[in-house]
Amino acid sequence: MVDYREHTQTIEIPKGTGTRGFLRAIEEILKLDRVQGINIDARGQVSYTRYVREDDGDMDVARLQFETLMPYAVVRNGRIDEIVTGLRETPALVVARMFAEVSKQKLYPLAFVTGANTTLFDWLWGAGLEIANKDEFFGLPVHRDRLVDDYVLIIAAAYGRGANFTDTQQSFKIVMPQRTTDNALSTRQGDHQGKNPPGGDPRAVSQVGVPGRGANGTPPRNSGGGNPSGGGSAAE
Repeated sequence: MVDYREHTQTIEIPKGTGTRGFLRAIEEILKLDRVQGINIDARGQVSYTRYVREDDGDMDVARLQFETLMPYAVVRNGRIDEIVTGLRETPALVVARMFAEVSKQKLYPLAFVTGANTTLFDWLWGAGLEIANKDEFFGLPVHRDRLVDDYVLIIAAAYGRGANFTDTQQSFKIVMPQRTTDNALSTRQGDHQGKNPPGGDPRAVSQVGVPGRGANGTPPRNSGGGNPSGGGSAAE
């Protein structure tokens, strides 16, 4: 007779994968034999309990492939177009242009994507606007990803009004200038005294601002090189 023992494993769902991350984990758990219970907690973890034989072990979490659900991967799977902005344009005007481009393409906005240490809220604060809830912007969720440049803001859009973020078809990207009192650009990485951060002008970025999806298919350079205007469409 085969002896079984109770076994519990906890899977941490990466931030930024949203509901799809939890659903993917639960779907894989349900494929296992002798599952007795599944629990989801407020810390973004999914735990399950099942009876296993002595030679059974933990689920191979790598097979869940959470990377395909991360914000940078979602926007890279679609088309990304550049919106070139001027230094004198206010954040409200720039964001309005982003929404206008979405509408022009007969799409619906889903979410904003930016860097893990985004300069978005510094940019807004410099224009006299302070945002209390940094998880939303203009009514849309803000997804952060360390593989997106901190001074890049992307709006993701799809053909359906109620589409999920992972259904993103096309995105529009801007480079956020940070204006100081002496009219120079700076970012959170700079000294906020009018000097650019190490690595060059924050507007001198790759053509997409998302690793591995430049116009020539090469990753952006960490030195901040590239077209000073922020590049063009990734689909060109």
